[in-house]
Order: sequence, then C-alpha cells, then structure tokens
Amino acid sequence: MSVAVRDYFERSAADFDRIYSGRKGWLLRWLDRALRADMYERFALTLDACADVAGRSVLDVGCGSGRYAIALAERGAVHVLGVDLAEQMLGIAARLAQQRGVDDVCHFVRGDFLALPLIATFDYAIAIGVFDYVADADALLGKMAASARRRLVASFPSTFPVRTQVRRWRYARRNCPLYFYDEERIAALFERCGLRDYRIAKIRGPGYDYVAVADL
Repeated sequence: MSVAVRDYFERSAADFDRIYSGRKGWLLRWLDRALRADMYERFALTLDACADVAGRSVLDVGCGSGRYAIALAERGAVHVLGVDLAEQMLGIAARLAQQRGVDDVCHFVRGDFLALPLIATFDYAIAIGVFDYVADADALLGKMAASARRRLVASFPSTFPVRTQVRRWRYARRNCPLYFYDEERIAALFERCGLRDYRIAKIRGPGYDYVAVADL
C-alpha cells in the first residue's frame, strides 16, 4: 500500500471503526446499514469461511481496528496475528482485544505485510478490504498463500458506474488510487498464484464486494 493510504487510515481510524461499533447517531447508523451493507455481509461470510477456527491460527493482513481478529479469537483461535500500516488502527485493535479478553491471543504488528519476513505459517490467512488499495495484487495474494496452510479468504471491490466513480473521486482527493475487480479478474489472479480450489461469491447489491475463499 502507498504512504497516502497509510496516512488516510491514520487520520480516519476512529471514524472507520465506528462503522462496526455503531457509536454514532441514528441517521449515520442508518446510512451505514443502507450504503455499507456489504461490509457487514463480508464480515459474516469471512467468519463462516473460518467456522472451524477453534484451536487454529490466523493471519489477518490489513487488520485495521482488529474487528475480524478479535471475532476469530472469540471463536476459539489460539493465535491471531494482525498486520497493518496504520498505528492508530492498531492502537484501537489492541484496546479492543484487551477489553474483550483476547489480548493473550491477538497480537498486532505495524508494517507493510509484503516487506515483512515470513517467520511462521498460519492455518488461515485473511485480507478484507485490502485489495482495494494494492497495486501488486499478485505479490500480496502469493505471499498470503505462502503464509497459510489451510484456507485463504479475501475481499475484492466490484465495479458499478455510480459507486465506483464516487469512490475514485473521494480517494483521488487524498492521492489514494483504488483497484476494482470483476469475477474474471479475481479468477485470473488466483490462477496466476497457483490457487486452483477456490470459490468466489458476489455480495448482492450494486458495487458490493466479492468474497473469495481458496482451500490450500
């Protein structure tokens, strides 16, 4: 990810996490449910894909405020490593893990996943809301596959004329390029990375995400 993306999430960490916590006014909560329904659906799909996580380990690439890492720890994961560029996001993640009593399971590291050495492998590797911002998707997916033993889960933003252009405009103002996908592009990416046993689900709705799961 670029420095601009890191800086954006440093500034917006608290606001971003409120999408999950719901700690905002009723109107903003309603707007989140109406306009960001895919974020809640991809959360549920990811947890479903990791349903047998009890007793297993998880790598969460681009973990943000730790919502996925903590949820998986609460479902019985014995070790969860979250990696993210934004220090403010990781601060929220550490506090939430402590509040939920899983800080002995969840560990958070600041850094660029692609630049970090592979020091361990995990049963699961997930990257949710990450490929939106990654220019070299092959490098990221390939390293995730090398880091996992059992399953890989990733989300990808789809294209839709209105929503795509609005997002491009919003992020262009922050010098943050975005990358969008269709099912054929995701399939080609997985094939190039040597992943053959995969499935791709499109969340119903205009411009809503894909969630792809690969068994390793």
